[in-house]
Amino acid sequence: LSLILCTAVVAAPKNPAGTTDIEVHERARGEAYMSLFDDALEKRAELMGYRIRFFDSGQDYEVQKQQMEVHVQPGLALIVSSIDPKRSQELVDLCRTHHNIIVFVENEPPAGVVESYDQAWYVGGQVDDGARKHAQMLLDYLKAHNDYDRNHNGTLDIMLLRGPHGNSDADARSAAIEQALKKAGIAYNIADEFIGEYAYDVARNHVSEVIAAGQFPNFDIIVANSDDMALGALSALELSSEFAHGKLNYLPILGFDGTPEAEIAIKREIMIGSMLNDFHAVSRAALNICIGNISKQELESRSHGELKGRRLYVSYEPVTKENLPEIMARIRADVTSRSKR
Repeated sequence: LSLILCTAVVAAPKNPAGTTDIEVHERARGEAYMSLFDDALEKRAELMGYRIRFFDSGQDYEVQKQQMEVHVQPGLALIVSSIDPKRSQELVDLCRTHHNIIVFVENEPPAGVVESYDQAWYVGGQVDDGARKHAQMLLDYLKAHNDYDRNHNGTLDIMLLRGPHGNSDADARSAAIEQALKKAGIAYNIADEFIGEYAYDVARNHVSEVIAAGQFPNFDIIVANSDDMALGALSALELSSEFAHGKLNYLPILGFDGTPEAEIAIKREIMIGSMLNDFHAVSRAALNICIGNISKQELESRSHGELKGRRLYVSYEPVTKENLPEIMARIRADVTSRSKR
């Protein structure tokens, strides 16, 4: 499998159906967003005559690198969710040795890494774009609900459920919230900042502890770096005896990723919104790059993105109760068209 770049077309010969010609190396299998990405990618690849092989590094960069060193060979294309984007150059150099295509997803490599090798790509959102839009969603909600100070202490008391420190997405999303509130002149307090690795169970357990300690009424809103964490918080509330007996009510919860489960919660009006990180568009674009035979114009149109060099930026999109039907209809149409592309 090879990639020939020209001004408008990415081209690669198609391998026989059933061959293991695309590998996906992930930070950890089972994460909510990447599970959706994996499912969309695998179904689309099967329709196109390709089989995907997945690797789980368990959040360990050295394991991820070793797996690639052992399994990478000429004729493969790789899709990589890098554990440590700052060390992405090492993975690119490894693929250069075997003339492999490498497509980074989820975590964008630093400037210069993709550009250093003509078969390296990035497909996904721009970190600052998603963080800025997420923060704006919070401001829009507060503007529309001037009674947001539920505990009547004169400040917006936030429970912040965030991903790990040092993760560019988590850091940017968390910082943007505070920057937006300061700029808008809104008095706020991060009353609880919990680092939960983006995980449902970890967030649920933490919020359960907050409820058990009688602290839940002290918060005005929950802001989560991922939908999985937002839904974990929601589950903790709904499973509590205090909620069952009417002693606790829903808090506004803002998530991130636009997962189907979050969309259901938004429809039920028990989440105020999320930020769509379109796994269908990202998986389709990554696969098309791996197998080739697609023009720049098609890459952009099929992903609703913008190609800058070999970085294909798929725009983040706010998801609210108001625009949810439109988004769901578009995604259904996208899934239906899979067999045609």
